[in-house]
Formats: sequence, structure tokens, C-alpha cells
Amino acid sequence: VISDKGGVFTNTAINGGQATAHTGPYFRAGIDSRDSLLAPRRGTHTFFETYFSLPAYFSSNNFERFLLHSESFISFGYKHLVSIRAYLFVVSKEAPYSMYTSLGGSMSLPGIRNYRYQERSGGAVSLEYKFRLLKGLHGAVFYTSGRVADQLQNIFKAPAGQGYGGALEMNLSSSRVPKVRLEFGRFRSENLFRFSAEGNF
Repeated sequence: VISDKGGVFTNTAINGGQATAHTGPYFRAGIDSRDSLLAPRRGTHTFFETYFSLPAYFSSNNFERFLLHSESFISFGYKHLVSIRAYLFVVSKEAPYSMYTSLGGSMSLPGIRNYRYQERSGGAVSLEYKFRLLKGLHGAVFYTSGRVADQLQNIFKAPAGQGYGGALEMNLSSSRVPKVRLEFGRFRSENLFRFSAEGNF
């Protein structure tokens, strides 16, 4: 599936006791070949987003934000699955802190606490191997690496954080039962325990 959409985005935040509004054109384009949205086993999902906050749209600041997101899934039979996720984001210097993105960003990376590491630029990649334990119950091990920097050209100069961990995931392949995941990981010097559930309740 190839898709694109655009329009005008609006965001309001309070910084230092003052409310600021960010409004401007928004565009997103991507391709999605995953065989399932809830529990994919094959395919790739990649998209690119751009935001332009402009005074002409009554925005408090003039800045741009760019995001590239990709994840791929490769299955080996019905018991083994490898997933690869990558993420890159950039915002211009004029952007307020409330519009910075983080290593977690639009997707939850294994072992990294959402919105823990925020800057103007950053990127991360993760590799996860999932294996079947019982019907509907899987174990997983993962490795994650990411870094943030004040400018795009400094991303590869900044020290990279390394992370690893494991998870248990229950997925009964039913639209009425959510996918439940218990995850324990370590990124840099921080430990993370996370519980998440996805699906239709």
C-alpha cells in the first residue's frame, strides 16, 4: 500500500508559563507492505513526514521538522521472526523544546524509555529476534543503539547509547484480545520495565 496525506497541523504548548502555538503545512508519504497491522510477520512499513511551522499560519515560531521511520519483518517459518526498526529525526534550531523529538518518538523502541532522550536531531536502530514458546506466547531478545545531537551533522560525532534486553509477548490473534507485551531492557546505565497492550478492547 502506498499512501500520502497532507494538510495543516496545529500544536499548542506552554513554555515558561506562556502558551505558544505552532501551525503550518504538514505532509506524509509512505509505503506499507506488512501482512498484518497488529502482528506483522512479513513486509516493510516506511514513511517520511515533514512539518513547517510558519508565522503566516499564526505560528509563534518559524521552524521545520523532518522524520523518517522504517520497520521490516522477516519470518522463518511460524516459530521465528526477526524485526528491524530504524528512525531518524531533525528539527531546525528555531524549534522550541516542546517540538523536539526523542529516540522513542513515534514508535516504541525496545529498551528505550519513551521521550527519555530529546534533542533537535537523533536516530536509532533496533534488531529483535522473536521465537515461539507456546501457541500465542512468544519470547524475544533485542539489541538497540541510538544517539541524539543538537545538529544533524553532529549525530555521528555524539556518543551512541547501546541497549539490550528481553520480552514476553502474548498474542492470541484475535481482534477482541489485545497483544500484551512485558519487556525488560537496559539502555546505557538505565533499566527499563515496560508493559504494553495493543489492539481493540
